[in-house]
Amino acid sequence: MSNNTPFQVYLRVKPLLDNNQDSLIQELDEKRIVITKQGRNNKEFHFDRIFNNENNAQIFSEILQHNINYFLEGYNTTILAYGITGSGKTHTIFGNEKDEGLAFQCLNYLVEKTNAYPNALVEVSFIEIYNETIRDLLNTNQKSLVIMQDSQRGQYISGVQQMVCKNCEEVKEVLNLGNQNRSLAQTIYNVSSSRSHAVIQVNLSYKIENQILTPKLFIVDLAGSEKVYLEQKSKNQQEGSNINKSLLALSHCLTMLSDKTKKNQHIPYRNSKLTRLLQDSLGGNTKTIMIACVQQNKQSYDEILNTLTYSQRATQIKRQVQKEVTSIQQNSKSEDLSPTNESQHSGDTSSKSIYLTKIYNDIYQNVEEYYEINNSIMEIQSQIQANSLKIEETQETKQEDENYMKLLAAQKENQIIEKQLQNALKTNLQQKNILKSLLLQITEEQQSTINYWKQRFADLSKQILDMKSDQEKSQQELVSKDLIIAQQKTIIESIKLQKNQSQYTTSGDSDQSYPISFSSSTNNSQIKKKASITQQPAEDRPRFANISHIKQRLSPRERSPASSIFGTSPVRSPLKHHSIYRNLNSISKDDSRELSKDLSNLSIHKKSRVVDPQVTTINLYGTTYINVIDQKENN
Repeated sequence: MSNNTPFQVYLRVKPLLDNNQDSLIQELDEKRIVITKQGRNNKEFHFDRIFNNENNAQIFSEILQHNINYFLEGYNTTILAYGITGSGKTHTIFGNEKDEGLAFQCLNYLVEKTNAYPNALVEVSFIEIYNETIRDLLNTNQKSLVIMQDSQRGQYISGVQQMVCKNCEEVKEVLNLGNQNRSLAQTIYNVSSSRSHAVIQVNLSYKIENQILTPKLFIVDLAGSEKVYLEQKSKNQQEGSNINKSLLALSHCLTMLSDKTKKNQHIPYRNSKLTRLLQDSLGGNTKTIMIACVQQNKQSYDEILNTLTYSQRATQIKRQVQKEVTSIQQNSKSEDLSPTNESQHSGDTSSKSIYLTKIYNDIYQNVEEYYEINNSIMEIQSQIQANSLKIEETQETKQEDENYMKLLAAQKENQIIEKQLQNALKTNLQQKNILKSLLLQITEEQQSTINYWKQRFADLSKQILDMKSDQEKSQQELVSKDLIIAQQKTIIESIKLQKNQSQYTTSGDSDQSYPISFSSSTNNSQIKKKASITQQPAEDRPRFANISHIKQRLSPRERSPASSIFGTSPVRSPLKHHSIYRNLNSISKDDSRELSKDLSNLSIHKKSRVVDPQVTTINLYGTTYINVIDQKENN
């Protein structure tokens, strides 16, 4: 072995249990790992070997098997599993049925190898450090144990039970018994988390040539570090505090051992039971293998970063490692010496040395007991101080209780006053409700009146609108009638222009013309016989001014053509003294009655087809017109 043997530090990465989880590992190979987190710089670490998906058997064959061979050669060896809770430390050390842990594989390999030596002896002890108390897991009836120190044996535990293992079954029995008695508890990271540091110590002794080899093997499963959360109970908080205390002391020792600038400095191994028990493993004559276990969950970034930091720092620790060898001659002398025959060998130097060693152990044990008693006294004093604080708190609580009683009395008085106020408020509320009901009634009546007048106003407005619409319709009808009348007038004017020449009958002379109605009532022969009327001057002939207003002036001295035709005296027209009528449709009712009387009287005088030429009616396009002939009177 080389004089400066470094720590062997390996890293084991626990696979993600859920594929949906985010991994903090950015890069990973056999000796290098890079972790990352959002908002932080990437962190890079280097180790002797990094295991990712390898099982325990592969890890043992690659890094531990040759170290167990060194142990068989007589070198002290320590296997240390380090990491946070839930990172796979316990699985790495103890495994399960499908994948046996490194402890079983190391012991099984060791037993198989030592079977070749008939005088070899393998003794196994299994202890735990729980709340800074050492417990024997192979003997539960044993009280708390004490760590002792010997110049030859180094640090050891006094009174611990050791079991001899000669085969695989005995190894399994020891490991199973110790794990059954181990302290477990549920944490936020693990349902069944180990809450103690488990230490398996293997003492090997066998003769080879003229030497007896007595190396020691420590297999340590450290408890997981975790933050103390508010929802954890006080007991768990105390456990976490002690666990963190041990791990903090371990990290402090690793930091000081790895600092090359400070040599021969005091290492505070006594800060915890764990570091004191592992004093030889950390800085003594021991070959140490550290297996740092980490998980990949980003939620535990800070804890994983601390694990990687301290593990990488441990790679810088180097020390000299020598075999643990005792000569057969010295061993035989030590076997012959005992306290009973000290007087017989008082002159022998070796016996004195052994006797002094025994005294030293007794003194050291007394010192340990003194420290234990002193610690107990300090704990009692702290407890007394805590009790005094509790007493003060109790007194304060008593005073607070008195104040509380006074406060209760005041509260009762306040409650009575509040009830009175509530009753007054209820009365006021009732009165307010009555007033509200009255106001609602008045408001309803007013609202009904308002609604009535609103409805009335709406009805009147509707009537006004209807009247306006009727008026507009009547105006439109009047306008349409006026248009019709204008159209009829236009038609009549056009007919006048078109029928002006056809309204008269002619006999070849343009000046001899007669009304059509007149000619229709007189045959042609009569007209011819009485053609003398045509010989009259044109201005004296009867003429029709227009269809709507027929006016014919005749000479008073001349006879009417009708009288000359029928040979009868002309009948004086009863309409002579009446106003001229134009359109019968526009005659009033009184005038119509009078006209009908006149016409009836006229019909009485009509005998023998006597027609008064002075009154002529013309029916033109459904409209009846009257021709009133005014005779000229003699001057």
